[in-house]
Amino acid sequence: MMEQQQVHVSQSNYGQIEAEPVVLTIQTRTDALVHASHCDKLNCRRPLCQMMINTFQHVSTCTLPIENKCYTCNLLFAVCCNHALQCKHTNCTILLCEFFKLNFRFLEQNNAKNHATHAGSFVAKKSPRHFLPEAAVTILKEFFASNQYPTKQERLALTKPTGLTELQIKNWCKNKRKTLKKVIQ
Repeated sequence: MMEQQQVHVSQSNYGQIEAEPVVLTIQTRTDALVHASHCDKLNCRRPLCQMMINTFQHVSTCTLPIENKCYTCNLLFAVCCNHALQCKHTNCTILLCEFFKLNFRFLEQNNAKNHATHAGSFVAKKSPRHFLPEAAVTILKEFFASNQYPTKQERLALTKPTGLTELQIKNWCKNKRKTLKKVIQ
């Protein structure tokens, strides 16, 4: 999923003359990250460079705990991760690039080991959906019309005519109550 945000660059936000709105994707921000990391001009005229420098400053002063990072911190984290996925340089100087590359290699090695040891059972298979017999559903609908919350004894009594287990009857009633609630709302 590509995160997009409309940014209008104007004199008020970055000291630039009016420009067309720019759609900022993760890739656009990644390019800005690379430029800002190597830009040695304090007053670079590129608005995205200045935005990325402001982001660096924000991250270094953000007071939220690590597990509750703010939007800006999370966005920079995603941009750095995206750069690391594309980066072919060894000893890259971009923020967190080597950290992400190391983690990607670790995950790749673990996935390869898991896949080799489990030989096909690595991917969980979804069980097929089973439908209840129409006769059983008809009996359950008739009973449900008079009682939406059957007791355990009533559910056990319904097992013989329907051919279902007590748990199946319990779940059917629960699901039916949920669908009715959705319809009412």
